[in-house]
Parts: sequence; structure tokens; C-alpha cells
Amino acid sequence: MKKIIINTLFLFFAVVFLFGCSQKQIQPIVSFSPAQFDINKYQVKADNIIILFDASSSMSGNNFMVAKEFVNRMAQTLPEMGQNCSLISFGHSQKFSINSIEELLPLEKYSSKKLSNSVNKITFAGGTTPIFKAFDLVTSKPKITGQTALIIISDAKGMTSKVEISAQSLKEKYGSSICFYPVLTGDNEANAGFMQKIADIGKCGFSSNANELLTSNEMKSFVEQALITLNPDSDNDGVFNNQDECPNTLAGTKVKSNGCWAYQHILFDYNNSEIQSNHHVALNNIVEIYEQNSFINIIIEGHTDNIGSDKYNIKLSTKRANAVSDYLVDKGIPLNKITCAGYGFSRPAVSNDTKEGRSQNRRANFFLIKIFN
Repeated sequence: MKKIIINTLFLFFAVVFLFGCSQKQIQPIVSFSPAQFDINKYQVKADNIIILFDASSSMSGNNFMVAKEFVNRMAQTLPEMGQNCSLISFGHSQKFSINSIEELLPLEKYSSKKLSNSVNKITFAGGTTPIFKAFDLVTSKPKITGQTALIIISDAKGMTSKVEISAQSLKEKYGSSICFYPVLTGDNEANAGFMQKIADIGKCGFSSNANELLTSNEMKSFVEQALITLNPDSDNDGVFNNQDECPNTLAGTKVKSNGCWAYQHILFDYNNSEIQSNHHVALNNIVEIYEQNSFINIIIEGHTDNIGSDKYNIKLSTKRANAVSDYLVDKGIPLNKITCAGYGFSRPAVSNDTKEGRSQNRRANFFLIKIFN
């Protein structure tokens, strides 16, 4: 009886132990809400995205689930911006395919839905790990134009020097126009080292661990680093180059949404040269610009509407230009940096035929001239 009890206890603890081990193998995957990108602020970094997906037997269980989830979450995060995408799987259970290589998604215009549908077709893992054949398939195809990101998702088990040779051949074909992004499933250090070797062969790109990329923030970071990039703003005026109608803006310049200076003139009341307080912000911006760009000269042009004589309006327009000059000098801009001129009503901005038109012509225009010694 005692022996039966001992055997029963042994069996009980053995089951508990095995159950605990199985629990360690299947880890819960963190919840996910895809990050959203404002595509007006980004441009494509990778014109072509080629994904090599390991569906071999060593990927069974948690690794297989994580690998598929990585692709699905990347598809949910990566915006559709006209880039191309392809998915090639290798390995395979006989239940899924009798072929060791399958091009599940030929290179075509990227669609989030199509990418997810393609990876979700792989329902079983099995077979060996002929990843070198996947590299060779990409190498054998006609050369594609633009920048290419090659994403390799694998546990790296069973990989040999054949993989390095095939990766090198692909790199030699494409040179600097292709970058390798190995993504490891699992936490084997030796396999992580092998994936790093693949990244090093690419000479650009980087190696990652899939488990660390499943959160919203980390997936967003991966997409930003590997696949898209912020639009450049060469003059740092807050307007991206592709939307900037006035490039090479001077530092300190307050600009409109099109990248052009927000303050190019101020208006005056009828028959008046006094600067209204609501125009101080425009003139203060000239001061800000000068303080950061002391090499500039400032031209101020005074103008009037067409009421009154030419002689009177020349005098009034000159007073308006001088009023602006006096304001700027009081703020610290040297007088020798300023040139004033009054043009009367000879250069209307709009027609003087209406009251509104005449109010727009009672103005002083500013021009900032870059002077380099």
C-alpha cells in the first residue's frame, strides 16, 4: 500500500512538473494596439520589403506563434505609402506544402491586409531550415530598383555557413541598396549571434528579437528605424521639404504652413504712419531673425493708396518706411543695416478701386537680404 502511495505521488509530481514545463514553452503574448503614423510627416525608407519566414519544425510552438504575430503586428503598424512587399516562407510541414520554399506573396504594392492574409496561410511548422534557398531565390530574381529591406524571421536553429554564403551573394548583387534585418524568435544566445552575423553581412540594418518587438511602442520604433523615416526639414522651420515652398529659411523666421515667412508687410490706417500695436509681433520677428543672422540687410518699402496727390503720397509712404526703421533701430538693429524707400501709390499690391483694396495698399513691405563678406 505504501509503495502504491509513493508511486502515485511520484506520478502526480511528474505531471505537475511536465505541465509547468509546457507552460514555460507557451508564453502569453502581450496585448497590442497599433501605433498610428501621420503619413504627411514620413517618407518611405524601404521601397521594397522582402520577408523571409521560417516555418521549419524547430519553430513549432511558441516561436511559430510569435513569428506570425510579429508579421501581423508589423502589417497593422506599417502605413501603406506605395512601397512594395513580398513574403517568402521556407521549411514547411507536409500538411501545409510539399515544397521547402513558397513565395506566398509575390513582390507587389504593399497592402496590410494582403500581408496578414499571406502569413496566416501558414498553419503548420515542419521540415528542415533551408533558409539559404530563400536567399538564393531572392538573388535569382531580376534586380529590383530602389532601397530594399530584407527581414529574416527565424529561430536560427540548424543554420550553417551556406546561409552566410547565400546572404553574401545577395549583398554583392544589390550592394548598398539592400539592408538585412534579422529577427530572432527564442532567446538562444548562439543563434542570436548567428543572426547578428547576417546583419553584419548586410552592412546596414540591425538584428532584433521578435519577443521584444511585440509591444506597440517597440513595433513603432522598428518600423521607423527600418522601413519609413521622417521627412527632412533642411532649414528647420517646422515645414517638411516636400511641403516647403520657401526653402533655406533664415533661422528665427516664423513661417506659415507652406514654409514662407508669415510677416512680409504691415498695414497702416488712412493718412497715418503710426505703427499699430497688433503689428509689433511682425516687427519683433524681424529683430529675432537679425539676432540670429547678423549678416542680413533689411529693405523697407512704404506704400499708400491712390487718394491724394503723388507728391503727398511719396512723403507719406516714406514716413511709413521710416517709422518701421525707427522701431527696428530702437530694438537694437544698426541703422546701417536698414534701407528705406517710399513709393507712394505707384506700386499697389491690389486694385485701389475698392475700400478693401485701398486698405491693403496702405502698407510697408520688408525684404531680408543675405549679405556675405
